[in-house]
Amino acid sequence: MLSTTYAVGELSAINGVMGAKAERSLVFHVVGMPSYQNQRLRKTMHHTLGDGIFDKFIDISAQAACCHAVINPDNCVIEMERVIAEARRNNQPAYIVVPSDYAQAPVTPADVRPLTLKSNETSLQKAVAAITERLKSAKSVVALPAFTISRLGLQKKRALRSKRSAARSLPRRWKNASSMKAIRNLPGCIPGCCPRKRREKSLKAPNWFSISAASVSTTKPQWASPLTLIPRASFQSG
Repeated sequence: MLSTTYAVGELSAINGVMGAKAERSLVFHVVGMPSYQNQRLRKTMHHTLGDGIFDKFIDISAQAACCHAVINPDNCVIEMERVIAEARRNNQPAYIVVPSDYAQAPVTPADVRPLTLKSNETSLQKAVAAITERLKSAKSVVALPAFTISRLGLQKKRALRSKRSAARSLPRRWKNASSMKAIRNLPGCIPGCCPRKRREKSLKAPNWFSISAASVSTTKPQWASPLTLIPRASFQSG
């Protein structure tokens, strides 16, 4: 939970909050803003630009979060349920703004039912079947688990998957190797944790790359030079 003052406080914290968004760390950023009455009258207030416009900082801080809401008594229940669910689903910051005169106002009751997100079962089964078939025919596979494995609490599942698989694992550049200790066949990518020749041998011309819980980066990883890694195919999970 992060609580900052309106404007100056939230702007000072935006670098850290944006970092939490990039690193997929769950943060609820709560900001108290001038009262709705003062906003309606466009008063010149402390911590504003003196132009009577109060939502300039909301537009900025909202970009550092995966979701945001300006709370009032009528939308409080619905919006808080939505923001909490969305932040937990993405494991990223949520930005919540509360005008001061609404902080202790009675809340309008609302019947809210949590939204359960489900995959399209038909599409999921087809995708799993296609990946399984390709993996069976591949001579070699290299798995690239990302930092989001630990952020989403999937270390045990990832380690279990590695134990059951012959695929070699190499954490992505952002990944902290300490959370990947339990993974078998882990050459490593952080300098000093594994000899360079062993990494290169493990990664030379694999048939498949399995990229877990991450998107592909265009940044050239340290372990790629002087090799040119051109797998015949790749797939992404997560």
